Amino acid sequence: MIKIQDNPQVPQANKFTILPKLLLLGLSNKKDDNNSFSGFSLIEVIASTVMGMILLGFALGGFNSMRQSFVQDEGVADVNQRLKTVLATIGPDMQQIGQGLTDTSIPLVKLEVFNVGTANETSIITTRKVSIPTPLNLSEALIKNQSNTTLKISTDTSILEQWKNKRIADGGTVQGYIHNSATNTGQFFDYKGENLTADPRTITISSTTWTENYPSGSSIYLMDKRKYEVKDNILTLTVNDKDTFKLVEYVEKLNIEATIKSIANNGTISDSKCKGIPESGTPTNCDTTPNNYKFENIKYLDIKATVKQKNKDNPSAKKLRSEDLTMSQKFFIRNTLN
Repeated sequence: MIKIQDNPQVPQANKFTILPKLLLLGLSNKKDDNNSFSGFSLIEVIASTVMGMILLGFALGGFNSMRQSFVQDEGVADVNQRLKTVLATIGPDMQQIGQGLTDTSIPLVKLEVFNVGTANETSIITTRKVSIPTPLNLSEALIKNQSNTTLKISTDTSILEQWKNKRIADGGTVQGYIHNSATNTGQFFDYKGENLTADPRTITISSTTWTENYPSGSSIYLMDKRKYEVKDNILTLTVNDKDTFKLVEYVEKLNIEATIKSIANNGTISDSKCKGIPESGTPTNCDTTPNNYKFENIKYLDIKATVKQKNKDNPSAKKLRSEDLTMSQKFFIRNTLN
C-alpha cells in the first residue's frame, strides 16, 4: 500500500494531484515477483477481449430478437387493421339496405360471384337504398313492351321539389325504380328531369322499354346505388355508376354469401346459402335453390375479406398463414326478417 505523508515543503495543490495518479497506477499495474510494476499479460488481454465479445454478442442477439419480434408484431397488426377496416367500411351500407322502405319486397341487393370453386373466387356486391323516403305515384299506366321518355305522376309539388334537388345534387341523372306491389315486379330507369307546372306533373327519363305492366298508382322510388368490388388489390366503392373511391389497399378478394329463408310449397321453411343474387329472378350458386325468393327473405349477409401481407418478402417478417389473412362477419339488413 502506498502511503502519503504530509510534507510541509510540498505545495498543498500537489497532494491532490499525486493521489489520483498513484491510484491509477495501482489499478492499471501490478507488482511482479521482483516487486516492480508491470502491465497486463497477453493472455489476460485476449481473455478480456473474448469475454467482451461474448457479452457484446449476447447484447446484439437480444437486440436483433427484439427488432424481429417488433417487425413481426407490426406485420400482424397491419393485417388485422386492414381486415377490420374493410368490414367496418362495408358494414354500415349493408345494415342500411332497405332503410326508409315500407315495401321490403323491392330488390335492393345484387350479388355477383366470379371464378366459382377456385382459389380466385371473388364477389361483387351492389346495394341500393332509398334516398328520399316518400315515393312518387304513377298517374297513368305503363304498358309492357312499350317505351316512354316521360312519366305522369300524381304527387305533391313539394315532394317533386325534393326529387329535383337530389337529382341536381347528384349530377343531373339518378336512378329511379318503379314497382308494382300487386305482382311484386319492377325495374330501374334513369331519372333526368321534371316538369313542376304541368298538369299532371311529369318526370323525364331515359327511353325505357317496360318489361311488365305498371298500373296507375304504382310507386316510384329514388335510389342511391353503391357497388363494392376489389380492383388491382384495392377495395373500391362506386357511387351511382359515377364516382369511384379507393378505400383499402392490399386487399386480395371479397367472398360474400347470403343466407335466405326458403319457403316450400307445402309451407316447410329452410335456409339456402347463395353466392349470386340477380336484380330479378332466382338466386344462383346456392346449396339449395330458395323457393319464392324476395329481398325480404334475406336473413343476413356473410362477408369474408382476404388481404395480402405487405412485407412478406422481408426476411424478418413473420410468414402469416392463410387463415391469418382473412376475417368474416355477418351483417343483418333491414327487411321484414330484421
